[in-house]
Amino acid sequence: MKKSNNTIQLKPVEINDLYSYKFLSSLVLSPDASTCAFIVSKAIKDGNNYGSDIYVYKDKKALQLTADSKAGFFIFDSNDEILFATNRDKEDKKRSEKQDEFTSFYRISLNGGEAKKAFMVPFNASSIKKISDGLYLLRAEISLDAPEFYKMNDKDKEKVLDERKKNRDYEVMDESPYYANGAGFINKKRNVLFLYDSKSNKTTLITDYHDNVGGYDFTDQYIYYTSSKVKETPVLFSEVDCYDLKTKKKTQLLKPSYMIMDLNCFNNQVLLAMTDGKEFGINENPKFYVLDPLTKKLSLLADNDEEIPGFISSDVHYGATRFTKVDQGYYYYLTPIRNRLVLHRLTKEGKTEAVIDKEGAINDFDIVDGRLVYSADYDMKLNEIYEGKERLTSFNDEALASKYVAKPNIFSYKSQGYDLDGFVLLPMNYNPKKKYPSVLDIHGGPKAIYGQVFMQEMQVWASKGYFVFFTNPYGGSGRGNAFSDLRDKYGTIDYQNLMDFTDEVIKRYPSIDKKKINVTGGSYGGFMTNWIITHTTRFNSAATQRSISNWVTMLGLSDIGINDIVSSYEVGKVNKSYFTDEGIKNLWRMSPLKTVDSVTTPTLFIHSDCDYRCPMAEGLQLFTALLYKNVETRFVLFHGENHELSRSGKPEHRIRRLTEITAWFDKHSK
Repeated sequence: MKKSNNTIQLKPVEINDLYSYKFLSSLVLSPDASTCAFIVSKAIKDGNNYGSDIYVYKDKKALQLTADSKAGFFIFDSNDEILFATNRDKEDKKRSEKQDEFTSFYRISLNGGEAKKAFMVPFNASSIKKISDGLYLLRAEISLDAPEFYKMNDKDKEKVLDERKKNRDYEVMDESPYYANGAGFINKKRNVLFLYDSKSNKTTLITDYHDNVGGYDFTDQYIYYTSSKVKETPVLFSEVDCYDLKTKKKTQLLKPSYMIMDLNCFNNQVLLAMTDGKEFGINENPKFYVLDPLTKKLSLLADNDEEIPGFISSDVHYGATRFTKVDQGYYYYLTPIRNRLVLHRLTKEGKTEAVIDKEGAINDFDIVDGRLVYSADYDMKLNEIYEGKERLTSFNDEALASKYVAKPNIFSYKSQGYDLDGFVLLPMNYNPKKKYPSVLDIHGGPKAIYGQVFMQEMQVWASKGYFVFFTNPYGGSGRGNAFSDLRDKYGTIDYQNLMDFTDEVIKRYPSIDKKKINVTGGSYGGFMTNWIITHTTRFNSAATQRSISNWVTMLGLSDIGINDIVSSYEVGKVNKSYFTDEGIKNLWRMSPLKTVDSVTTPTLFIHSDCDYRCPMAEGLQLFTALLYKNVETRFVLFHGENHELSRSGKPEHRIRRLTEITAWFDKHSK
């Protein structure tokens, strides 16, 4: 960092800066609330992957607990010990190579010393919770081709593994959804709950392996969980079941008639954040209900209109986070409000109230006996851990210390009867007497928001001399169900919002070159980019990412699967059939491919071949049409990546993606 004439000369944010960022996740307080543990991840050049280690914040210091970059999910096993999943020894690695199913757990002391192997469970666990001393509740995935694999002897396991090896070149599907973004093909795969007693080394499956377990929680005697029956429709509806730890019996408490977003034990009852979806479909925000486990009586506690879980668009996060927690009789939850992601809580009387509400985003939190710690993106900085108003960590200070980080200029504008918020980042070394190219960046979702948080892609473009502007149009989060309801309206109100916003930005910033405005977006933002280039020629180039071009094909290709048909998830009203001429016409009406003849905008396509949310066929159809029309176009396909390419893809792939988009804009704007 150099000084000249008392002015600090800042450096630009670069694409390769990804390697200097630290990603904080999995925030957990010890049982006595004295110590906070969390995972710190970073992108690693050698190996093109991510490394993750456990840290603790104790006595006002952040200390690294593990150092092999292989730490998985973890819990506090006591106030002074952490139990975590990892794959360290040679024998475990050999078993992994054979595709055996198991998870090894290690125990490490906060007072120092090496981690020691604690136990191994004979299934692929994805989470663990401690019920009592030596007794653990684990969630895991099993396959219905061998649902009792976990208790087979080695000889029988070998037979199953050999059979799977013979069939690895085939996928047989007889369910829907048959694949899931980030999980691959899931036909005949189920999430189940196991009890593991480490004292007796006994494993017990406590849920029906034909059902798919969602949320779960427990008391000293009971385990409560949601489950859905995959072969029944609508598959999005879940039942609530109870397992008695003393009698070993299961009881159904609620029949499958609701979409349940969250389940927690709450003041001797079961709190459910859920909806029947009758008014707004699968995107409907949940209401809070309490279920009495003794009488099975269901009561509405709070008729709120807030989204759970919330989502704020970001490309600098990695790892698992929490979005709800019960403590001292309160239910805490993260929810989007307008342009920020905040922490609210629900009282036993059904009153909702704000706990922390600040511009930016809380991304993870934990609370034990009233002590609250959380990680957040505040003041256009990268993620750090806070308690109250105090910032506890400074993992990312150095990464941004000498960088030009553009802070958004915010204004309100009117469009289609709505008061909307717009954000503008000024280019580095901005001179109002010069002309600059610009980028309109559209968020995904559509139920998501942009806010005052650090987005690397936007900062890279601002550092390279672009105005970057973004907004939260109709269809997004943070303003209730009615505002989010885009069904039958795709490309109407939302499109006009974006065009009105662009007009307002140009009006407020005459330094923007009207002939050099670019547009990009991913997922829903990719759909809107496709819609824009097929309905206007005002943008000089476009980069459409993981997009949708044809709702007719999207209906059968997306991993949302049969839910699309049952609940009319995206584009139509509830219970309206698409297996009719009228239904197909309605889908085609809202498809960008329908109006492709009007396209003249040079367009870059970014897709991944393992994206099962918006499959690559959605981009290829429009790309092929542009080739046919002799419109300048380019298609970049990323092998092995999924819908999360820009957020958690392999580091080199993320860098190549942003490099491709930036080069495309530069080619047409400079």
